[in-house]
Amino acid sequence: MKSFEEFIESRKQMDPSTSKLSDHQWGQAYKAYVSSRERLRDGSSAGGADKSSQSARRKSRRKGSSGMHQPSASSESTELKRKVRSESAYSDLRLIVDVLAWVAIAVIAMTALLSVMVAFDVYTALTALVLTGLYIIFVFVGKFLIQVIIDIPDIALYRIAEENKAQYVDPRAESKK
Repeated sequence: MKSFEEFIESRKQMDPSTSKLSDHQWGQAYKAYVSSRERLRDGSSAGGADKSSQSARRKSRRKGSSGMHQPSASSESTELKRKVRSESAYSDLRLIVDVLAWVAIAVIAMTALLSVMVAFDVYTALTALVLTGLYIIFVFVGKFLIQVIIDIPDIALYRIAEENKAQYVDPRAESKK
């Protein structure tokens, strides 16, 4: 493995624009280089080693590493929503809600088009268009609220299953110790 100075020189030779990097950026780049080399070395030398212990080491290293991206709360909730919806027992109900929402939007739009066509003045037509926009917003908000209500039992079930999984101890693992 290269020393810090050798690393800097080799990077400057490959890409002259890296000479603009600050000391902190060079430190981060070198840290990433070292950790990637360690991961490669651990993966190749562990050939017949126990995969579960190797996996546990990787997980502990990832959690403790500074500079590694930790998912934000919004991405965790998005991931939870995606997982729950993929395994949901109510996917058919969610599809029905989606179809009904789009049908409602189409009916609202056609009604607005008809009222604009028969309107006798500009103010009536503009009022119809504004109200149509509000109705469409209400339909979307209603659709999303209904989907949240549909997701509540699935999320509760998922969380209970995760808690039970965390509390469960494999008896075979205990007997090996």
